[in-house]
Amino acid sequence: MVTFNARDFVLLARTWAEAGKTHQGCVIFVGVRHGEFGRVLQRLGDVLGSRQAQRDWRDIVILVGRSA
Repeated sequence: MVTFNARDFVLLARTWAEAGKTHQGCVIFVGVRHGEFGRVLQRLGDVLGSRQAQRDWRDIVILVGRSA
């Protein structure tokens, strides 16, 4: 999952981890505006390229900022 809603999803990810629940991975953008399409696509490509196998995303939460 990819979201810009850091306020809710950081807490949600922590709550799930503490409860022992699993998920298939989450990328949370922080400090990047929705309208910065080029930056969003570049950073998302970097993150997705770093973990290419689906199993590598299980229970992973990655915060993505403005720079690499």
